[in-house]
Amino acid sequence: MNKRVNGYKRFWGLVLIICMIVSLTACSGSKTQTNAQTDTGSETNSETMTSTETAPETIKLKVADIYPGTHYVPANSLMVWTERVTELTNNQVQFDIYPSQQMGSSADMLDIMSKGIADIGYVPFPYFSSRMPLITGAGAISGTWANCSTGNPAVWSVATASPVLENDFLSNDIRPILPFANQTFQLLTNKVLVTSLDEIKGLKIRSSGGVMDKIITSLGAIPVQIPVTELYEAMARGTVDGTLISCIAADSNKINEASKYVTTGVNVSGGVFGYVINEDVWQSLPQNVRDAMNQASTEALTQLGETMDKLELEALEAFKSGGLEVHELSQDEQKKWILAQANVEADWISDMDGKGLPGAQVLQSLRDHIEP
Repeated sequence: MNKRVNGYKRFWGLVLIICMIVSLTACSGSKTQTNAQTDTGSETNSETMTSTETAPETIKLKVADIYPGTHYVPANSLMVWTERVTELTNNQVQFDIYPSQQMGSSADMLDIMSKGIADIGYVPFPYFSSRMPLITGAGAISGTWANCSTGNPAVWSVATASPVLENDFLSNDIRPILPFANQTFQLLTNKVLVTSLDEIKGLKIRSSGGVMDKIITSLGAIPVQIPVTELYEAMARGTVDGTLISCIAADSNKINEASKYVTTGVNVSGGVFGYVINEDVWQSLPQNVRDAMNQASTEALTQLGETMDKLELEALEAFKSGGLEVHELSQDEQKKWILAQANVEADWISDMDGKGLPGAQVLQSLRDHIEP
């Protein structure tokens, strides 16, 4: 009997030991699995945090333009620039573009940009000569550049540096991103073919304002300030007798359809125009985005200059084949037009001096940056 009892005790003791071993092993495995899960979770959380910290926030910018996207200016500058900025920032920056004056007319654009209603926008600088006197005046003085390919790098260098940057742009809470040199103007008329300086006297010629008023007056004509977006109607109705304008701008705005004659070789500068960014928006951008925008600007301006030079020649040929009578001033006659404008430069510099502005310095800087 005792032997049997002792046997039971040994048996159940053995069973108890085995159960304890199994239990301990299970607990150990559970702890190991839990620790492994904890470690894996920590790694995942760490990776998520790192990814969250390094992934840049998407920046969306609102763009206001007076032109449709197919117009030669935005098609070869703004569209090129926005695509390039998006590419250089790996889609960090995206743009919502409002074309065709959806956000305001030409006359509203400087205020739209200054007040931050739009982040980026097209501003016809000559329309605001009193608020942007240096770049509009120096850009309108004749003989500054021969074509856009040479003019654009010079305009970029001068517009983005002191004193023009501070006086004409930052004072208006904007910064230039695509300032460009317009093509040299030709004269389009709807009533009379102008073949000499005497024949322009007394004609009402559309002007963008500022120094252009003085240039037109110096030629003996009467300046009439009209936005280019309203020029076709003014030409068609006879509100003005003609306009100083590039051939590509005339073609894109259908001014040639309201004209009969073209006079080339008048030696009148096309001025400076461009796209700007609101300064507060610029200051809010990270450095990598600013760098991308500056790089995209120089690239887009190069393309714009080359394209505008090509399109200008093509537009003039199209005018000829389309029935417009084209007259090129003789060399002697061209000298007369240049001489007639001689006092405009001196008067403008004197006017800038009277306002404490370095007009002569800016004009010389613009000329110095023109590549031969």
